Amino acid sequence: SASKDQKIIVSEYGDGFEQRAAIGINSMFMTWDLQWSMLSIDDRNTLVAFYNAHGRVQSFDWTPPNEPAGKYVFSSALNETNRGVRYNFSIQLRQVFE
Repeated sequence: SASKDQKIIVSEYGDGFEQRAAIGINSMFMTWDLQWSMLSIDDRNTLVAFYNAHGRVQSFDWTPPNEPAGKYVFSSALNETNRGVRYNFSIQLRQVFE
């Protein structure tokens, strides 16, 4: 699933008045919650190796479904469960601008 958000700063002045402003030139960004089910051990190892190589710091190119390609980072831990020799994963990606 995907969501779109905006980085903003809010100044509150009392009596309910506030002022909002976008932070940066590219303040709108996408986040994606991804899940993989029933992966083989080889696919599991490939996914874990990719996560380990990038961590939550290094960006990578990714093309979301029905969206243009962009730069993304992992914005959550790589959550893993397994059923015997099949592996399930979930993670969140966040769009970045570099």
